[in-house]
Amino acid sequence: EVLDVLGAAGDARFAEKAARYEADLAVALDGLPAHEHEAAAEQILYAGLCDGLGYSANRAPFGALAARLPLRLLHLIAGDRPTADRTVVLEAVLLGGAGLLPSQRKLTRTLDWQSAAQAGELERQWAALRPLLGHVLAGGTASLGWKFAGVRPANTPARRVAALAHLLSWMLPGGLLPGFLAEATRDHAPADLAARWLARLHIAAGGSFWSEYSDFGARLGGEGSTADLIGQDRAGELLVNVVLPFLAAWGAHTDRPALAATARAVYAAHPRLADNQVTRTMVGEVLGPRARQARLGAREQQGLIGLHRRYCAVRDIYECPLSGLRRPV
Repeated sequence: EVLDVLGAAGDARFAEKAARYEADLAVALDGLPAHEHEAAAEQILYAGLCDGLGYSANRAPFGALAARLPLRLLHLIAGDRPTADRTVVLEAVLLGGAGLLPSQRKLTRTLDWQSAAQAGELERQWAALRPLLGHVLAGGTASLGWKFAGVRPANTPARRVAALAHLLSWMLPGGLLPGFLAEATRDHAPADLAARWLARLHIAAGGSFWSEYSDFGARLGGEGSTADLIGQDRAGELLVNVVLPFLAAWGAHTDRPALAATARAVYAAHPRLADNQVTRTMVGEVLGPRARQARLGAREQQGLIGLHRRYCAVRDIYECPLSGLRRPV
C-alpha cells in the first residue's frame, strides 16, 4: 500500500513537470512556422539540461547562460566543426559567455602547466570568437552570479559549464532531440531504453583536462585522480527530471501519444537514483525497518520528494495520503 501511494505521488510529480514543459512549448512555438518548431523545442530542452547541471547552488546562473547563449547560436558556431575542435570551441564560448575564464575572473592563484595550457587555448579561442557573437553579448559578459562557496570540487561552476560543452559537443551535430526520438520508436524494453538514454547523458572522464581538475589551477584530488564530467548519478537525474518529462510534453504537444507513453514507461522502469537528504529522511520516516526490503525505483523516490514538499515541509502531515494507511493488526 505504501509503495502504491509513493508510485502515485511519483506519477503526479512527473505530470507536473511535463505540464510545465507543455506550457513552455505552447508559448515558445506560438506563431512559429512548423519547420522551426523542433529548433525551438530543443532550446527548451537545452535550458532544462542547463538547469539540471546547475544543481541547487547554480541553477539561476545556468538558466541565464542558456538565455545568453542560445542553442541555435552554439550550433552555428560549432556544429559543423570536427569533434575535437567543436569541444574546444564550445568550452571557450560557454566559459567565456559565462564569465568564467581566468582573465574574466582575474584569478590570482598560480596555474600549473596543464592549467596554463588549457586556459591559454580557451582564451585564444574566446578572443577569436567573441567578435562573432556581436549583439548577442552586447551587454557584455558580466558575472551571472555564480556561487563557489560550499560547492563540492566536482561541481564547481567552471567544471559544470565544461561538462555542458562536452555534452553538447557530441549531441549538437545530430540535434538534441533526434537521438532520443529515434530510440523511442524502436522495440526496446523500458529498462533497456532507460540505459540507452542514460548513455547519451553520461560523459566519462576520458582524457580531458576537466577529468582531473575542478577549476583552472585546482585539481580534483591527488595526482592521477579523475572523475566523470557527468557521472551516472547526474545522468540519471537529468533523464528523470528533465528529458523524460520533456519527451512526454513533446509527445502531447505533437499528438504522439506513443512517445508520451514511452517516456512514462521508462520513468516507471528507471532504477533508484542516488539518495539525497530528503529521500534518506523520508525512507526512514515512511518505511522504517522495512526500508531495506522495499524495492524503490526512481518513480517511488520522486514520490517521496513530492510528498515531502507538499505535506511534510509545510507541516500538513494529516493531509498526506500516507497518514490514512492502517497498520496491519
